[in-house]
Amino acid sequence: MTGGYAAQILRVDLNTRKTWTEPLPDEEVLRKYVGGTGLGLYYLAKETQHGAKAGDPEVPLIIMTGPLAGTRAPSSSNFVVVSLHYDIPYAAGAGHAHGNWAAYLKHAGYEGIIIIGAASAPVYLVIDDGSVEIRDAGNLWGKGTRETEQQVARIIGGEASEISVACIGQAGEARLHGAMIKCDRNHGAGKGSPGAIMGCKNLKAIAVRGTGEVELADK
Repeated sequence: MTGGYAAQILRVDLNTRKTWTEPLPDEEVLRKYVGGTGLGLYYLAKETQHGAKAGDPEVPLIIMTGPLAGTRAPSSSNFVVVSLHYDIPYAAGAGHAHGNWAAYLKHAGYEGIIIIGAASAPVYLVIDDGSVEIRDAGNLWGKGTRETEQQVARIIGGEASEISVACIGQAGEARLHGAMIKCDRNHGAGKGSPGAIMGCKNLKAIAVRGTGEVELADK
């Protein structure tokens, strides 16, 4: 399959603070579950144990982009957050958001992120092209989303316009129903209360900077 997809998925285990990459599923899966929500639900069904509940540490929090993210296609920089629905116990939740975050993740070389476990204390994730770090977020806990974005971008350094931060505010930290994941000030994913699930994992933010390009079969 040529073009559109990045070559790999980023895996994060917050229990052990380890990160690694793995290749995407084979072409048959990619054609059946095309990018974004489809691929996110594929992983959720495959990796969620029977009887699991939203917010359980081992239930994956999955963030996927899509084959057009990071390209010049209009309105294509979208990502979806997939996990068990925090408000409806028997359902999956898939919340969509816009902004620059998805494009930067693709430019860093990742099609998506699958996060399991729960950190023992607040942390945030920094993806800077091929570099991935899990950092302590104690000084960010309790802050709103816009302040968090600004502080994380300042800590990472460089041009703030080249960094996108997806994060939670006080609602996500408190694991409230309806809590969103926000990025680029005004964009947010809300369906399924993904901010509450991020709060259950003690994950405050995911900052991304990518400088690569998305390979296309036919520009």
